[in-house]
Amino acid sequence: MAEFKQLTPTSWRERDDTNEAFVHLDRGTGRLVHTSGDDWAGVFLSVTLDARVPKNVQDLFEVARGTLLYGHYFYPLYTLGEEQLHRVADAAAVHRYEQLGGRRTHRGEWPTFKARIRWLIEHGAIPQDEVRRWNAYRELRNITSHPQMQSLVMPGDALRSLQMVAASVNAIFRPATLRR
Repeated sequence: MAEFKQLTPTSWRERDDTNEAFVHLDRGTGRLVHTSGDDWAGVFLSVTLDARVPKNVQDLFEVARGTLLYGHYFYPLYTLGEEQLHRVADAAAVHRYEQLGGRRTHRGEWPTFKARIRWLIEHGAIPQDEVRRWNAYRELRNITSHPQMQSLVMPGDALRSLQMVAASVNAIFRPATLRR
C-alpha cells in the first residue's frame, strides 16, 4: 500500500517529507544536497510545448505540468500529473488527426486512440521510431484511467515522462510528410 503525507489544515502548505529522499549534485561544492521546490520548479517549468501546438492541448499540458510541480507539497501529485500527460498525448492525437484531414466515425465520434495513432503513422505525423512510444502512451492512458489502487511515481520519472510527452507532442505538430 502506498504511503504518503496526510493532509491537515496546516500541513498542506508544507513540503511533503517524501521529497527529502531526493538529492542532486551541487556543481559548485561537489556535494549532494536536497532538491528544493525551486530546483524542481526550474526543471519542470523548463519543459514546454511549441507554439504550433493547439491551445487546447497546451492548456491540458499546463495543468499536467503544474500538477507535477505541486508534487513538492503533496507527493501523489507526481503520479496524477504523469497520468494526465497520457491524456495530453491523446488530445494531441485528436487535434493532429483532425488537422491532417481525419474524419469522425459515422456516429460522429473520433476514432479510438489506437486507430488515430495508426492513421497518424500512415499519414507521416508519427515516424516509425516513435510508434512504440505512442502505443505506450495509449496503454498507460487506459491503465491509469481505471486504477484499482493508488500508485506513486518518483519525481525524476515524472520529469522524464513530461519531457518525452512534450517531445512527442511537439514532433507530431511539425509539418508531416503525407503518404496518402
